[in-house]
Order: sequence, then C-alpha cells, then structure tokens
Amino acid sequence: MGTRFPVSSNQANGRGQPRGFFFREWIAGGTDWHRTRITAHDCPHIDPAWLAAERLKIPASVFDAEYMCSFNEMEDAVFHYQDIRDALTDDVKPLFPLEVA
Repeated sequence: MGTRFPVSSNQANGRGQPRGFFFREWIAGGTDWHRTRITAHDCPHIDPAWLAAERLKIPASVFDAEYMCSFNEMEDAVFHYQDIRDALTDDVKPLFPLEVA
C-alpha cells in the first residue's frame, strides 16, 4: 500500500480498519452513535490525483475499505458472510452431540 499520509508528511489520516471496532459500531452500535459517512472524495485536503494513483495501486475492495467507507465481502472468501449467517439456527439439531471437555 502507498503512503499513509495523503495530506502531508506530518499528518496521519484517520482511516478505519475493516471489521474492526468502528465497523462493528457502525453496523451494530445502536442509537448511541450519530453516523456520518465521509469518503476520501469528500475531504478537500486529499489530493484527487493522489487518490486516483492509489486506486490504480491496490485492489478495488481494499481501496473501497480504505478510502470509500465501504466494507464489502472479500472477493477471495471461501464462504460468503450471509451463507454462514443463514446456517446458524436453533431450528436444526446437531448431527453429533456437542461434548465439552
């Protein structure tokens, strides 16, 4: 990944991490939070030419997560998130008893 300082050499940007604390709070933080979505394109301090160069350097899913506030499923995931969620149910009994050691 390119430089972590798109504004200047002494200012870090505040990018979040996919599936980290801020993602969980955005998705399930309840009404205690006011959510405002601001992408890199909305920030006048980030040079559009620098952002365009970053887009060419990294995969689209990484760019979207890092700069566009879009945390999508990874393209190379073995299982889709929704498929796993759909498989979790109390309606189906396990084939084998769960033994706790």
